[in-house]
Amino acid sequence: MDGGRITFTGRYKGVKLWDTSSCAKTWSMSGDSTDLYVAVFAPNDKLIALQLINNGRSPKMVQADSGQELATFSGHEEELADVDFSPNGHRLITSGKAGLIKIWDISTGQVLMFIKTGFGKIEATAISPDGNVIAAIGESDKTISVFRAID
Repeated sequence: MDGGRITFTGRYKGVKLWDTSSCAKTWSMSGDSTDLYVAVFAPNDKLIALQLINNGRSPKMVQADSGQELATFSGHEEELADVDFSPNGHRLITSGKAGLIKIWDISTGQVLMFIKTGFGKIEATAISPDGNVIAAIGESDKTISVFRAID
């Protein structure tokens, strides 16, 4: 939710964005390939990163106003655990179930940094407000580790 719009996540067929002031649906995507797991607004509220269940290795970035797909970030060999934008909105952080974090440049789609966490599986990640630190939690033992990042 960005203050004026909200997306829904869950195991249903489709992605929907609603305007909270008018209670009107702004846009939607539907079909078997759009089971939504995570939807995250960029800090500027103009972009949304989507982690789709049926395409669990390649998050998508769409325009928040229209739902138009702008990019697919391919390269994880395992299902994703989490996606998030850096605080400045220039990077996308993805974490995989095999313990790997990737930091992507959203303008080029290129991976800028790989972080091997040592976890068998990552449950979730969080990035510090200054964008310099990423915390990851292991799925099995719930251990939290902190890593330096670039931003």
